[in-house]
Amino acid sequence: MRKTDFEGLSGRVRFDDKGERLGLVQIQQLINGSYSIIGFLDNAEGRFQLNKDLDWIPPADSTLLLRRREYVSALLLIIMCSLAFAGICLALIF
Repeated sequence: MRKTDFEGLSGRVRFDDKGERLGLVQIQQLINGSYSIIGFLDNAEGRFQLNKDLDWIPPADSTLLLRRREYVSALLLIIMCSLAFAGICLALIF
């Protein structure tokens, strides 16, 4: 299998000493929901070619803290305070 070398539908077909195919690899980047070809790797010839610069935004190096106020309606506050007060009274009685 190592000596296999022919022109196939997808290009030249050859294998290395480990039995892995040597050929052209297309490198794509997902940009705004569609793939864009950014380069090629020809591992048979040992060449790497970039067609354009990578659009890369590095990840944040810290946790993003987002602070916002949460409000509870006055009716819900009154009901919950009344229930808590009733629970305290029942606990003190029994």
